[in-house]
Amino acid sequence: MMYIDTIAFVTVHFKSHAEETLVTALSSTPLHRVLEVYRDKNTIPSHATFLVGRELHASAEAAVGEVLEDGAKVYVVAAGHASTH
Repeated sequence: MMYIDTIAFVTVHFKSHAEETLVTALSSTPLHRVLEVYRDKNTIPSHATFLVGRELHASAEAAVGEVLEDGAKVYVVAAGHASTH
């Protein structure tokens, strides 16, 4: 499994489509651990935006898609350029 080692921060919109958005500051956290935390709290996001470093390989993006087998969509973008989906 491929990990994205540095995640600047994560913005999550929950399945309930609630107005509240969770923004968690992270540093050197493997992506699989971030997802485990959400699963532990029973709050799998309907979509999430992961802001990572400027260097991002297509293979890493593909690996992110494979992690979420519950249909959630994960967008991986360069730091400072948040997805607006």
